[in-house]
Amino acid sequence: MTISGYFAPIKKDEREFIARACETEKHVTILVLDPKVFFIKLLQKELDGLPVRLETGDKPKGTFLSHTPASSLFDLKDAGEISLKAIMKNNRLIKKLIKPMMNEKRYRHSVSVAETAKILAESHGFDPKRAYRAGLLHDILKKYTEEENDAILTRYADSHLSAPPQIKHAYTAPYFLKEVCHYDDEQVLNAIYHHSDGESEDILAKILYIADKREPLRKLNDGILEASIADLEEGYALLRKNVERYLEEKYGVTGVH
Repeated sequence: MTISGYFAPIKKDEREFIARACETEKHVTILVLDPKVFFIKLLQKELDGLPVRLETGDKPKGTFLSHTPASSLFDLKDAGEISLKAIMKNNRLIKKLIKPMMNEKRYRHSVSVAETAKILAESHGFDPKRAYRAGLLHDILKKYTEEENDAILTRYADSHLSAPPQIKHAYTAPYFLKEVCHYDDEQVLNAIYHHSDGESEDILAKILYIADKREPLRKLNDGILEASIADLEEGYALLRKNVERYLEEKYGVTGVH
């Protein structure tokens, strides 16, 4: 039996279907369509323990489960045959990488966060290129559904399965960047991981947290960005208090997310 799909990442009902097929069929082949947009390593782990053969192709065969690609993630034709590892070291190419994964508003936000992070980095002696890169990448999985993010969390960080849906992308992005994009800058990954909860004392994490919450397109002219440029620790502390107060007033909860 052949089962075709995009599987990026595999959904719960898809895995259950494949598992049932393995119980009734002698041979089950998973045909991955358009593998350039597919979490190959993640799927291999999700199918671990099932007697299936993995193949790649561009035309559906047999039972077709997934009807649309997850994104045109690696549609970088003008970049030639450049490796993903090389792309992740080039901010110009990273902008090409993320744009198909976001709507226009999210993309503009990401670029604005990157530019704000760069300003903060320059003000406090941190590498502006790496700060800019963190800004570009921080929302790379924002468009993914809760189910898709949960598939990654289940494998790598199940303690965050109960996190609010709107911040799960922060916890899944580093695993995506490691597994799919071969990105290994741990300081940048840590900053992305904590850009929603603000729970890291690392300088880049603070820079990204502030940049995300106070980039100019948000139009929150409360002086926190200016304070952060002058004194990162003071601006960070002010922002944490501001966010905590907002959450308590709007949702009646304590803690910063």
